[in-house]
Amino acid sequence: MNIDRSHSPIADQLNEIKDNVTYLSDVYEKFNELNLQLQGNDINMIQITFLKNEVDMRNRFQDLLNLDVPAWIMSPYEFDIDDLPGSTTQDELLELQNDFELKPLFNQEHIKTTPPE
Repeated sequence: MNIDRSHSPIADQLNEIKDNVTYLSDVYEKFNELNLQLQGNDINMIQITFLKNEVDMRNRFQDLLNLDVPAWIMSPYEFDIDDLPGSTTQDELLELQNDFELKPLFNQEHIKTTPPE
């Protein structure tokens, strides 16, 4: 519906305002569509970010994931000293195993884990 432009300058201004409102309505509709699309992909974007970070962390710490930690380090109080090579290391482990003040602290703080295979 156009307002008759021949009547007055106010009619021209009203037509211009009406055109601007129509244009803005179209723009907001596009923004709304884009907003809904982004909301729908928000979870996917978060998942992609987490997966990317996980892959990045695995690549950075691959050497730690593949690290072969000897059993005598993981469980020094349960390890048989005779299975340990080197007399110096055996002596140090024997001293550690006989430290009755340290053993309860170790058991209290030690997190029992299964080394990765």
